[in-house]
Amino acid sequence: MFDEITFEDCCRLILEQGPPDRGRADPEQPTYRRDLLTLLNGEFGISWEDTGDWRPRDRRVPAIAPSLVRHYKTITDPFSGWLEYTPLRGEMVVLNRHQLAIGDAAATLRKCCVTFFRDLLLLRWPEAAHRTTSWTRLQELGLVIPTEAPDDFF
Repeated sequence: MFDEITFEDCCRLILEQGPPDRGRADPEQPTYRRDLLTLLNGEFGISWEDTGDWRPRDRRVPAIAPSLVRHYKTITDPFSGWLEYTPLRGEMVVLNRHQLAIGDAAATLRKCCVTFFRDLLLLRWPEAAHRTTSWTRLQELGLVIPTEAPDDFF
């Protein structure tokens, strides 16, 4: 794992974590997702306030940001989840013709969403643009990186 985390990486990580699952995790119990996001917000100086009325001059989260976070995980390569596919006559030729382009389109859309999200956050926190942190620093601040899939991801 590359140690440095840029602001672009921070934005991607926020999107990848998705919205919090209200009611699943006990607020008193540490969770990887919550701890990671809290530490990233602190390291990059993001004051993630998404309550109250949104006004353009506020430094609150841009109104569209929660929607981006909710929908980011739905951008998938439809072929990546198939465990088995037995094509009928002629289907393999069609599959081979389109599979790479569809996978590339999904990756491009995810990258565009990260860039869009980053640029929206930079409207509120321009000072975050050139900040960096590292996985080592996050661990020094108390982040416990799970060895298995974190329980609050799914």
